[in-house]
Amino acid sequence: MEHDEVGMIRPPTVKTVAEEAGVSTATVSNVLAGRTGRVSEATSVRVRAVAERLGYHPSPTAQAVRTGRTRLVLLSMTMLIDPWVQDVADAVSRRIRPDGLHALVLPDGDWSRVLDQQAADLAFIDHVRPAEVPRLDALARRGVPMVVFHEDLEARGYDVISSPAVAGCVLAMRHLLASHTRIACLTAGKGGDRSPRYRAYEETMREAGLSIPDGYVAEFALGPGSATTAAYALLTQPEPPTAIFATTDFAAMAAIRAAQRLHLSVPEDVAVIGAGNTLQAAEMAPSVSTVGPADLFTGLSDLIRARALGEDTSPHRVHHHPWQLFARESTVGTGNSPT
Repeated sequence: MEHDEVGMIRPPTVKTVAEEAGVSTATVSNVLAGRTGRVSEATSVRVRAVAERLGYHPSPTAQAVRTGRTRLVLLSMTMLIDPWVQDVADAVSRRIRPDGLHALVLPDGDWSRVLDQQAADLAFIDHVRPAEVPRLDALARRGVPMVVFHEDLEARGYDVISSPAVAGCVLAMRHLLASHTRIACLTAGKGGDRSPRYRAYEETMREAGLSIPDGYVAEFALGPGSATTAAYALLTQPEPPTAIFATTDFAAMAAIRAAQRLHLSVPEDVAVIGAGNTLQAAEMAPSVSTVGPADLFTGLSDLIRARALGEDTSPHRVHHHPWQLFARESTVGTGNSPT
């Protein structure tokens, strides 16, 4: 510690650390921010050791004022227990951490209020209601950097990740229809306000000339346990379905757990397919058949990093990630003829 003229202890500064370590202040800032690409390992170790010995910690506020950057990436996520949300958060965090950026997850989806109060190098928003689009446009006009996950929005001052689910859900249904006719749907919804993913199920069944029996559609809420309870309702019908289309991988995994607790074999007694192509779905036993984009998490995390660091200054645009079928153990190998 240094002392001033009257003997008071002064906290160490970046200049103090630089002088002790024999490097520039820029090198100290880069090392302590995690930007070590052009700094040797020996120098990095020395700088960190000096900073620790002197008790120096960079001030995030001072850094933000000096550089105009907060080193924060905000992730507005609607449903934290959803494997898709967890995959996004994990992929982004891993991608940006080596550059000294930090992901901050907003668990309630209240991105509008938070972006009025908290500056960030970039915000990722996973859900925008139609009434919120004008607010999104207003933030863009203010220069707030954003990446938005949405199927229909145009890139008006922010990047849009477009990953149309309906076509993928049709693929999932056609996969099940190759071997089943008694197909139920496990869908998010409340009071009949069902998603386009559900409507893909309904329309595909109608096109196949199949009616939907009473009790073959079960809704779940965005919370733990709800999807499992809804799946139980499907599987304990007097004439249960032989296949379930779940509108998310989260729900598909819940359906498999419900089947296992009822001592049903997947896929022999009931086949299950989800939507989203999450890592957890692929790793579950049995692995979950699903539909979704193949490269979404990599593409999204690369885009967020490049925009947050200012490396990508190209015009904002719509980034398309088409869906495809991933047939895995939860539907494959039954050898069933249409039931």
